[in-house]
Amino acid sequence: MTAASSVPSVSRPGPVWLVAGHRPGSPGASTPDGVTEHAWCSRVVEALAVELHEAGIPVVIDVRSDTLGYEQSMRNIAARAKHGGASCLLEIHFNAEPTRKRAGTEVLYWGAYDPEDTGRRSHSAAGRTLAQTLATRIDDTIRSHLPTRASPRAIAQDRSWSASAVGPDGRPVPAGAPLYALSLPACPAVIVESHYGATRADHAAADRALADGSLTAAMVAGIRAWLGR
Repeated sequence: MTAASSVPSVSRPGPVWLVAGHRPGSPGASTPDGVTEHAWCSRVVEALAVELHEAGIPVVIDVRSDTLGYEQSMRNIAARAKHGGASCLLEIHFNAEPTRKRAGTEVLYWGAYDPEDTGRRSHSAAGRTLAQTLATRIDDTIRSHLPTRASPRAIAQDRSWSASAVGPDGRPVPAGAPLYALSLPACPAVIVESHYGATRADHAAADRALADGSLTAAMVAGIRAWLGR
C-alpha cells in the first residue's frame, strides 16, 4: 500500500484509490451503537486495502482534508488520483435515514453529460458499470446476513444539479436529492453506500459481514470483475 503523498505517476492499470467518507472533525452519521460513519468506513477501507493488496491489486488510501469543504477536498483527491494513475476511485459511506427504518445498498457514480467532453462521458459510463457490479455483490452479501432485507439495490447517477436512480431491472426508480457531487474525478469514481447505518437490523448485518470478511471480499470480487481479472 502507498501513502497518497508519495504516489509516482504511473500508467494504467493503476491503483484502486480508496477514501473513507467524512473526516474526524465532521464524522457524519452514527450507528445505533454510537460508532460514527467515518470510523466505521475507515475500518472498511483498511480491510479492503489489505484484501486488494493480497489479491495483487495496487491500492492507495487517501483522506479528506479536515479544513477544506467537501468539494475542494475531493478536487484535491481527484488530482492526486490522476497523478497516481488510478484505475478507479471508491469513496466508502453508509446511508443515514432519520426514521431508522430503511435498508438497502446504493452505489453512486459520477454523471457527465457535456457532449463536448467525450473523456468525461467515458468515465461516467465506466463508473456506471463499476457501480452495478459493486451494488450487486454488496447487496447479496449483506442479504445473506439479513434474509428479510427487502429494499432493492440501486445504482444512482449523482450530479450537482439532479440525481436519478436505476434499479436492478434497468427501470428508473424515484430520485432523491443528490448526496454528493464528485465533479472532477480523474478516473471512474463511485460512492459506495453499503447499507443504512442508523437502521439497527441493516447495520447489524453489514457489521457482521465486515467482521467475517465477506463484505470486503464482495467489494474485491466486484473490483476484480470490473478490472477483468
